Amino acid sequence: MQYKAAIFDLDGTLVDSLVDLAESANTMLEHYNYPTHPVDSYRMMVGDGSKKLIERCMPPGIDEYRINAGLAYYKKIYEGRFLEKTRSYQGVLDLLKELRAEEIPLAVCTNKHKEAAHMIVGILFEENTFSEVIGDEPGLPRKPDPGKVLAIASRMDIRPEEIAYVGDSGVDMQTAVNAGMLPVGVLWGFRDQAELEANGAELLLEHPLELLEKLDFVKMPAKPAGIKLCFPEEKSLPGAFNKIDGFEKIYRFSKTQNTYGEIFRNIQSMLCFRRLYIFFVLSV
Repeated sequence: MQYKAAIFDLDGTLVDSLVDLAESANTMLEHYNYPTHPVDSYRMMVGDGSKKLIERCMPPGIDEYRINAGLAYYKKIYEGRFLEKTRSYQGVLDLLKELRAEEIPLAVCTNKHKEAAHMIVGILFEENTFSEVIGDEPGLPRKPDPGKVLAIASRMDIRPEEIAYVGDSGVDMQTAVNAGMLPVGVLWGFRDQAELEANGAELLLEHPLELLEKLDFVKMPAKPAGIKLCFPEEKSLPGAFNKIDGFEKIYRFSKTQNTYGEIFRNIQSMLCFRRLYIFFVLSV
């Protein structure tokens, strides 16, 4: 199987952000006089969006009002420290560089709140590395709902089964399965191999560059140059004419004639000139 694009999770996949996430949450808990947690315990709390993180780290039985207040305070703290210790994982930049050199479309889909996701990607990665970055925002369902990754696939104009979705959690693997993409689990992230396999991982990576070794990525073919409309002098026209519905047409097709026949018919239906000569100048 050949793959034409890759979509990545962010936290635990592209970047190691655990310490900044944990310390921001603990600062919020201290502010409200709640117990804090060891950094490592946050591995099982993150991955389902910022609000779910706050629900999990706060004591049981906290009401919605206090959860929302804690969430707002957490976001304020995190915005001031989201890159204190967060860095891309070793080998990630090399992987992205290789994929970009092959002109493979890349994107990020994360449950991290949108503002933080965009700031981290914008600072830690080169401009235009990703065609888009989608984070958590009101009105959009979180992963493992496949809606956001399918929307990315649609905008890329690539079939889901030709896309590898790369992540570090069961939620990421479920997202890929639900979208019909290849579930690729990474073993350097926040969750373990057992969780990845239990949720459908078909490929596991111990190092980012293994993605290139284990999958065959192919560059998408260049799109045709398009259509050129000309209005030449009648005496200069070569070829034979077909008169249909008042149009005199010259076809200069490549072997992709069938593809562009429908395009011509659409143009023909919209134009009302009797003697419009349409040349299809195609690159093959």
